[in-house]
Amino acid sequence: MTKLSTGARQLPLRHLSIRVPWNDTDWTGRICRRPGDNVSCLILARIRETRDDAKETALASQSWKDLDETPRG
Repeated sequence: MTKLSTGARQLPLRHLSIRVPWNDTDWTGRICRRPGDNVSCLILARIRETRDDAKETALASQSWKDLDETPRG
């Protein structure tokens, strides 16, 4: 590990998650109209491996606030 400068302190590592910058509803709080067309997400391994196009297409254009928050397996 690199030696810290005088007066500096070591901070714990944190996980950072960011939003993928693509949405076809102008960030109005709705799911994309055509989520299957969002190929920008495919460069992110976790999204590429767990993405469910059929489910997202069924929810297309719905408001996030109107979705059921019950976790699904």
